[in-house]
Amino acid sequence: MINNCRLCQKKFPQNPQLIIKSGDIPAQGFLKKNNQKTLNNLSIYQCSFCGVTQHNSNPVSYYKDVIRATAFSKQMEIFRIKQIKSWIKKYDLYQKNIIEVGSGRSEFMEIFNKLNHSSIYGIENSTQNFLYSKEKGYRVYKGYLGDSKFKKINKKFGAFTCFSFMEHWPNLNQCFINLHSILTSQAIGLIEVPNLDLIMEKQIYTEFTIDHIFYFSPKTLKLVLEMNGFDVISVNKIWHDYILSAVVQKREIKNLNYFNEKKQKINKSINELIKKFGIDKTTIWGAGHQSISIISQSGVYKKLSFIVDSAVFKQNLYIYGLNTIVLPPEVIKTKGIDTVIIIAAGFSDEIAKILKKKFKDVKNIFILRENFFEKIK
Repeated sequence: MINNCRLCQKKFPQNPQLIIKSGDIPAQGFLKKNNQKTLNNLSIYQCSFCGVTQHNSNPVSYYKDVIRATAFSKQMEIFRIKQIKSWIKKYDLYQKNIIEVGSGRSEFMEIFNKLNHSSIYGIENSTQNFLYSKEKGYRVYKGYLGDSKFKKINKKFGAFTCFSFMEHWPNLNQCFINLHSILTSQAIGLIEVPNLDLIMEKQIYTEFTIDHIFYFSPKTLKLVLEMNGFDVISVNKIWHDYILSAVVQKREIKNLNYFNEKKQKINKSINELIKKFGIDKTTIWGAGHQSISIISQSGVYKKLSFIVDSAVFKQNLYIYGLNTIVLPPEVIKTKGIDTVIIIAAGFSDEIAKILKKKFKDVKNIFILRENFFEKIK
């Protein structure tokens, strides 16, 4: 038994939302000999922080294996062929390596085979399933994504599928960490789980089973996938609403290096302005975070002994870490300042008007715009 949400690690509510009496009987707990066990209750919690519904019992012994009781019905096979064909076409996956997470006895890989997709792979923990698929000629890796010592796969995949397996993962976050390690940038995924909304609406209490640790609504499925590094393209209810089918894309890490280019440009410009108009005749108006960042990073604090700001609570105080004091705007007159560089975000134009009206001796006014200093006429 655990006391914390498996997803966000917050403590469960004091009382479960539902108790299924003698509900911890495994769906695949078939034995060769009569060995009657004492059955315990299955407690269902909804985390009050992330909102994900789950039970707090230990997982079944075979949770790493995919066990599908039957092959596809004819109707289901027709549906899956149409669904997967459409998915491949929509996201242009024809030339992509695709891996099925939890490939079982290669039932879904057979669908890809019928669609003539030659670059389909699987990963399956069950030795029996693994050997069966290998004998049928499918390319399958043996393993489980949630293992802490997950054996690295030396291949990258541009797409992946995971059919009715994610709800079995006790260490869901770790599974996704290892999945990311074998995906290419912006890889497309197709993930399916049982639909909690239908379970709730139809009151199908028999769907609460110890085999299924997590129970997802469209909202919480989207949350979990986003928390684990995917942008969710869509979540749809399929197969008479019993299944939630999510299309996701591996989140691209944004390249922020262009900020350094902008910083260098601004740093160069402000130093050139101070050099041009003179250290003794120039000051900066603005002691907000934007201004302080530029003063510090450009090194102009070494040149200017003071800046000005109209906020009384900042006046006559030194900027943290810099030998630069903030003075009232009136010193512009007493110090003979004739050039003012305004760095005050949304207040800059208002300050420029004040300078024009009350500080007639100021000849040069510059405002920092997005990435340049504009001279105000």
